[in-house]
This record gives sequence, C-alpha cells and structure tokens, in this order.
Amino acid sequence: MKKFLLLLTLPALSVFYLRAAAIYVSPVGNDSANGTLTSPMKSPALAARKLKAGDTLFFRAGRYLLTEQFADHPSGCDGTPIVYSGFPGELAILDASAMKLPDVERRQRPGLYHQGAVQLTGVRWLVIRNLTVEHSPLAGIGLWNSSHIDIINVTTNLTFAPGICAWPGCEYIRVLGCTVTGANSHKMNRDTTRYPTRREAPHEAISMCASHFEVAWNHIHHCDKEGIDVKETASHGKVHHNYIHHVARQGLYVDSWFGKLEDIELYENVVHDCVTGFAVSAEGGPVADRIYLHHNLFYNNIGCGIFFSRWGKDNLRTNIVVEYNTVVHCGYGDGTKNFWLTAGGCYLYSENLYNIRIANNVFSDNWPFQIGLSSLLNNKDTLIRKKIHIEKNLIDDRVKGLNFPIYLHWPEDSVFRYKGEDPLQARITFASADQGNFTIQKIRPDSGKKTEAGAFPQIIQHGFWWKESFPPAF
Repeated sequence: MKKFLLLLTLPALSVFYLRAAAIYVSPVGNDSANGTLTSPMKSPALAARKLKAGDTLFFRAGRYLLTEQFADHPSGCDGTPIVYSGFPGELAILDASAMKLPDVERRQRPGLYHQGAVQLTGVRWLVIRNLTVEHSPLAGIGLWNSSHIDIINVTTNLTFAPGICAWPGCEYIRVLGCTVTGANSHKMNRDTTRYPTRREAPHEAISMCASHFEVAWNHIHHCDKEGIDVKETASHGKVHHNYIHHVARQGLYVDSWFGKLEDIELYENVVHDCVTGFAVSAEGGPVADRIYLHHNLFYNNIGCGIFFSRWGKDNLRTNIVVEYNTVVHCGYGDGTKNFWLTAGGCYLYSENLYNIRIANNVFSDNWPFQIGLSSLLNNKDTLIRKKIHIEKNLIDDRVKGLNFPIYLHWPEDSVFRYKGEDPLQARITFASADQGNFTIQKIRPDSGKKTEAGAFPQIIQHGFWWKESFPPAF
C-alpha cells in the first residue's frame, strides 16, 4: 500500500527500474574476480567503473571500510538508471571511520562539508538503496550539480555534516524511507583546526537545496541540530510523512539564503520532542515565497510550535499558508538550554511578513500563549496592510494568571496574545494524547458548529504510519 502511495506522489517516476547486468561486491571479495554472485569483487569504487546504464551494483552483507571518498560514479539514463543496492535481506555498511579527508580549498565548491563519504558530483540517473553509511567526518551522502537521483531506504548514522544533503545545481531528487541518526555530531569532527569544536557542526540532518524534490517517509531522530532544512534557493519541493523527534533544534525548517526560495509544501509530518516544531526564515536570501504548511502534527516541543523568526537578516517571507495543523503542548522549556524557548503555539516574531494566512489549526495547551504577535505587529492596521489573516482556529488556552503583553527575554519582545477572527475557543478532549493520537473526541462547550480544524483525521488516513514499521520499505 505504501509503495502505491509513493507512486501516486510522483506519477512521472517509478520505484521499479528496468535492470540490465548485475555486479556484486563483498567485503571478503577479490578485485581480480569477475564480480558475479559467486565471485564478487571487493572494492565498490572499482566495481562502479564497470557499470553502464541500467546496471545494478549489489553490496553483499558486511562492513566496507572506506579509506577515501566513494566519489567516482557513472550516470544512467532515463528509464535505465544505475542502481547501487544492498543485497536483499542483507545489511551492507559503508564505514567512513578511517576515510581520508579530501583535499579541498576553503573557497572551493563543493566545499569540504558540503561533501559526503558517498559523493555524487555531476551524476545523472542514479539510485542508492538499502545501504548504511556511518562514521563520516563529512556528510553521509552528498549531492552536487546532480539530477534524477533517488536515495531510498538508506540509513546514515554519526556524521559530522548532514546525513543526506543536496546542494545547488541539483534537481529531481528524492529522499524516501531513509533513517538519519547522529547527524551534525562533533564526535565525527576530524579537523578541529579547520573547524573548531566551539563552532556548531555544519548544516542539518537532511539539508535540501535542490529544485523539484521530494523528502518523504523518513525517520530523523537524535541529531545535534535541525531535522529537515529546506534551504538556500530550494524550489518546487514536497516534504511529507516524515517522523522527526529528539533533534536539538527545529524539526522542520525553511530558510532562504543566496537567492529566492520558493514553492515548498510541507504536509502530514509528525514532529515531537524537538526544540521548535517548524520555523521559517530568510536569514540571508531576499525572500522565502509560497510556503504551504498543512496537516502536520507538532507536539511536546520545548520551544515554539510554529515560528516566524528574525534570524539573520530577517528578510521577507510572503505568500505563506499555515492551515489544518495540530499544535499541542509546546513552549514549556525553561529557557536555560536553548535561546528560543518559551514561545507558545505560534509566534509571529518577525514583522517582515506579507500575505500570511493562519487558519483552521488546533492550538491546545501551549505556553505561554496559543498564538502570539510581536509588539511590531500588534496593530489592526498593520495586520491589514501586511495582509496577515489569522482566522477560524480552534483554541484551547489553558494558561492562567498571565497579563498580556508579556515580555520574553530571549527575543527582547513584548508579546500579545491574539485569537484572530472567528476563533472557536473550547476545551478539547483528544482520543489518546499520551499515545500521539490527537483526534478530537469532544470539545466543551459544544457550540454546535462543525469543527474542521487540525491535522486529524487527514494525517491518519492510512493509519498511524509513524508507529507501524517505520520507515516503510520501498
């Protein structure tokens, strides 16, 4: 069923590929062998040189100790991609713990920490599936100026840079059914002269700068920075059905740098036990445009659920729709670990916003407010001029004893509680909040109105997918 759903998501592409020849490698193979199932080669890099369009390189079980980047790859063709695959039913691990750092000048592109232990530069029509990459002093898998690349059911663990990243010049990229843990860990930092430990590790667990991309059905957890960052000049992308928890910053991030970021849809993701659930910024780029955030679940995040930041240059964010999300019990951090804690369900901190719609969301039991406006926005004429529409949200505000505006020390801002137009204010009973089931069972008082707000039941139309053998195998 989940394979069928994937095919519906991108009808122009298929997860099934026409295959020609197969070459096999094994950690106990021999590079003078002919690369058959019974006589495998040992080196993936040497075996890859033998591939032509449509061929598959199968990795038999075991640990492949990389002493240098796996960086020389052939390209396939439309309909006959090159495929790198773990052998069915076996665990193949590319271990970069002894890998030599490539010789990269500081201003060279791709930069050192834009690259991966598995590095694809200028590659077309290639699939990587059912492999594990771990212990990398760089990223796990890095893409630069590459197109029509699928990364499917890959696991990365313990990387200094991202687990998986795609940078400028990349297009038609899919990251599906992957698991990323231990990303952005200084434990993997091999060059503390070039990258001192006082600096934060580079980038995020999954960093996506491509155009025409899909990041879906991935499990990202226990990483030292952000979860999924759609960044720089990314465009025409979808981020959906990802399960993100226990990352040290925001679970989902959209942030413009170096140019225009546009046309990003994020839906049916689950984010909990992070710092911030979702944040949108234009730290360095001129604008983040056309962002659609809908039917996501954000709960038990110690900072803000949905955050419009002032980070970096605080440039324009425009044409943003935030609707049908469920945001519960966010903002209860004590402010001692991270500086953007105590920020409620949805906080419009930046004023550099235009044409924003926040509607039909559920905000329940967040601290210290459900929806908060910066002092720079707390004026009806300002909201009208900037076309900021906040309406028809279901609000369950359990905060008692605060007099607004309240002053938040970390942003140095006076925040005003805001209900918006035509809110439904009620006490909500969820089906099983402690189990992550935020289906609305009852609201009190019952206004008699039909309640159409929040991520449920849309997010569970195919069951509690993030609890059922996740990520799925494609």
